[in-house]
Amino acid sequence: MINLSAIYATEKTNWENTLILGFGLIRQGDDPTRKSDDQIDFTSKLGLKAADKWFYTALLGFKTQFAEGYDNPGYVNRLKISDFMSPGYLNLSLGMDYKPNDVFSLFLSPLASKFTFVLDDALSAAGSFGLDTKVDLFSNYLDNPQYIDVNWDMLLTFTVNEYISATLLTQLIYDYDIKFGTDTTGDGVHDTFDERVQFKELFGLGLTYTF
Repeated sequence: MINLSAIYATEKTNWENTLILGFGLIRQGDDPTRKSDDQIDFTSKLGLKAADKWFYTALLGFKTQFAEGYDNPGYVNRLKISDFMSPGYLNLSLGMDYKPNDVFSLFLSPLASKFTFVLDDALSAAGSFGLDTKVDLFSNYLDNPQYIDVNWDMLLTFTVNEYISATLLTQLIYDYDIKFGTDTTGDGVHDTFDERVQFKELFGLGLTYTF
């Protein structure tokens, strides 16, 4: 395990970097040797002072692993499920960092993105780490700009085994212009109208056979 950090701080600038590297093997009794730890984790956060204890901040995060990972490590019929940069995760975020002292910070990020890399062709073709997400945000600057409409779609695909795959599709909508009526008096007439969260979820299983 290696844990490194580097910090550059001035009155108006704060730049923090951390790198965590870990790799370990374990063997118990007659069980085959397997990994107990495998990680590469890098984070870099750059902040420019905005006000007392607040910084405009950009954050970059990267994660992956060193070696191959298996669902049944050590055995002949093992199946590879991960490898270096399969997956690899890259996160980019913009926001505000609250630092009241040297040992605590709270990072608030209204803008963030996540990229998933699968460089192993076999794992990529199997869809082991498939994730597709899209968020649409809309604000009318001329009429109640504080009200932000949200439309968030997410599609997650993953492999259960060599025969079965699964997909999970979700959609979340919150629109201030779409009102839902409520009967609060019990007379069968909607007397109040307000906006609500709309949510849809679809789960599917697929059967795959190769010959």
